[in-house]
Amino acid sequence: APLGSEVLDGKFLADGRLVVTGSSQNAKMAVWRFNGNGTPDASFGNGGMAEWLIAPLTGGWGRSIAIQLDGK
Repeated sequence: APLGSEVLDGKFLADGRLVVTGSSQNAKMAVWRFNGNGTPDASFGNGGMAEWLIAPLTGGWGRSIAIQLDGK
């Protein structure tokens, strides 16, 4: 995760990619996805990161990740 971000949970996908959730440096809820070699997955969100302005409004963060049976 970028400098200034907080990682709260992470799970490996069956294909070796890693999904991580937490807060971004902009105080937003964020989810990152990394390729098996550790590089950001450019096909996910904006350069490997998706973020939402949730925390300042609700005080909540994505604290855990669940991988669905179909791998999503």
